[in-house]
Amino acid sequence: MHFPPATRQKETGLHDLMVSRNLLPRIVLWLCCASGAAVLADELPTDGGQPRKARSVHQLAAYLKDAPLEARADFALAVLSELIGAYSRETVQARAALRGSRGNRDLSRWVRAVDGLILDLQGLLDALSPETPVQISERDAETVYLIVGGSPVLLNGPRASERAMLEQRVLERFCSRNYCDDLFEDELPHAAASATLESLPLWRFSDQGGPVCASGDGLELQFRSAFDLGHKREICSRMVAELNSLITALRTNTSDGKPVEWKYLAINPDPGTDLQRVIFNAAGDYLLLSLPSLSGAQQFFRASLPWVAARVEDRRYNLVILNAEEKLGLPVAEPENTDP
Repeated sequence: MHFPPATRQKETGLHDLMVSRNLLPRIVLWLCCASGAAVLADELPTDGGQPRKARSVHQLAAYLKDAPLEARADFALAVLSELIGAYSRETVQARAALRGSRGNRDLSRWVRAVDGLILDLQGLLDALSPETPVQISERDAETVYLIVGGSPVLLNGPRASERAMLEQRVLERFCSRNYCDDLFEDELPHAAASATLESLPLWRFSDQGGPVCASGDGLELQFRSAFDLGHKREICSRMVAELNSLITALRTNTSDGKPVEWKYLAINPDPGTDLQRVIFNAAGDYLLLSLPSLSGAQQFFRASLPWVAARVEDRRYNLVILNAEEKLGLPVAEPENTDP
C-alpha cells in the first residue's frame, strides 16, 4: 500500500496539522504563523490531571489495516470525531486568548486556518458511511495515517503533550461501538463505557461471515450482510435496550412473588395506549411496558427468550441468533436493479 509523503513542519507546541487534499493554502498559512501558535500553546492551560496511559492505537490500526470495510469506516469515524473535538476545544481557548490580547495577528490567522480545517474534517465525517473507502497505515512509529474517501488524515492533535489522551479517546470511542476483546489482553479500552453497555451493543466484523451485534453479556445477532448497516445498528440497539427493560421488569415481578411461566410469555399491544402488555402466566397477568420494537419482531422475540430467561434468573447464557435479518424482518441485501 503506497501513501504520498507527508508534509513536515517545525515541531511546535501545536502539533502537526492534519492534511486534506484541499488544505494546501491553509498549511502554508499554518507554517507562517507557527511561532504565534507556539506561544499560545505555552500560555493556554492544558486539561486537568495527567492523561491516562493510552492503549496502543498502533496495535488497533495494524489490526484494522486489512479488516472489513465497515470496521475501517468505524475507526475513521472515531478518529475524525475526536480530531474535530480536540481542535474545536483549542480554538475556543484561542479565541478567549484573543479577547485578552491586542490584535495578535498570528494567532488570529491560526484560528481562521484551524476553523477551515475543522470544516474539512466535518465534511469528511458527514460524508462517511460503512461503504466509504478507508485505508489505514502508520507513517512511522508514532503516527497513524488514514485515507478517508481519498483524503489523507493524520491522527495528530493540536498539542503534542496530549497525544496519549487523544489516542485514548479514539480507542474508547471505537471500542464503545465495536468488540475489542480480541485485540487487548488486559484492561479493555471500552471498559470506561461499561455503564452504558446494556444499551450500546458492540459490533464485530469479519471476512468469513456477516457483521455481529453483541449485547456484551451473552446475546449475539449474526447478520448475513452489512447492507444498510446504519439501520441494523439502530434496530439492534433498540432491541437490546428493550430486552434489558423487559428483563428488569420481569426480575422485579419475580421478586414480588409472581414467578414467570415462560411458555406463556407474550407481548401484545395494549388497547387504547402506545404501550405493550407483557403476559407472563397462564392466568393472563400482565405488565405494561414500552416495547414497540420487540412487539413488531415476534420471531426475534421468541428466539431471544432462552437468553432473557437466563438473565432474569441471573444465569450466564450465550445465545447466537443466526440470520438476524429474517427474524427482524429486514432485507438481507440491496435489491437488484431490474430497470431495463
